[in-house]
Amino acid sequence: MDRLEVTIDPLVCACTGYCVQIVPAVFDLPDDDGPTIILDPHPPMDLIHELREAENLCPTQAIRVELTGEPEQEG
Repeated sequence: MDRLEVTIDPLVCACTGYCVQIVPAVFDLPDDDGPTIILDPHPPMDLIHELREAENLCPTQAIRVELTGEPEQEG
């Protein structure tokens, strides 16, 4: 089963806050002017459209949204 994986390159992030406005359940800005924080690196699939919008609007292209396979469970 596929799942979403969201990453941000902290060296590229310009902290514009567009992503926070679009998907506040996934992104947040710290109080100390640091790079954007990912609150949920594996958000629900129903946020895919909002996440793609945030990825596309990021002026520095610091956001990556990928579909990954579910990790295999040992046992």
